[in-house]
Amino acid sequence: MISLNIFTKCPMTGNPKQRMKELLDETGRSILAKILLENVLNEVNKINSEISKNLWVYPDINNKWIKNLSKKYSITLRKQIGDSLSDRMKSCLISESIISDKVIIIGSDIPTLTNMDILESIDSLKYNNIVIGPSHDDGFYLIGIKNVESVRCINDIKRLTSYKVIKNTLVSANQKVDLLRKLKDIDHPDDLLFV
Repeated sequence: MISLNIFTKCPMTGNPKQRMKELLDETGRSILAKILLENVLNEVNKINSEISKNLWVYPDINNKWIKNLSKKYSITLRKQIGDSLSDRMKSCLISESIISDKVIIIGSDIPTLTNMDILESIDSLKYNNIVIGPSHDDGFYLIGIKNVESVRCINDIKRLTSYKVIKNTLVSANQKVDLLRKLKDIDHPDDLLFV
């Protein structure tokens, strides 16, 4: 079974897109976060294969808008657990790998992500232990694993921030790693240019 997991901050209670403060006020950042999240969910919704779809929310999964979104897209809500984003992603990978053969996490702020990118990551895990979708800022917008050993290797990485560090660490641990195309995530005002 495949577990597809979208990670997001609650647009109303998670104070999203803080690095956009110089451009957008709190309401503007909340609206941007909502638009970006719905864009990703629309792409996920185009995938008809039998996969488990989860929306991992921080900090408030009981927000009315989030609950309505869960119903609209028939997606299971999960609460992110951990002190940092890196810890919360590791927690998701560990818990989902217990019940699924392949686990994929994607971010919620990737405007050019398509359902084809997600399908490519699923296909890549037939031949590789890990698949990473690198972002232009040297981070990543997607990470997928297919076995418990890969989860252990990722769990040993102190912070999941740079796709290059993750890739090099995993290759050193004899894990087969595949990279998807680079995409832009929206973190800073300049990221809104040429999306």
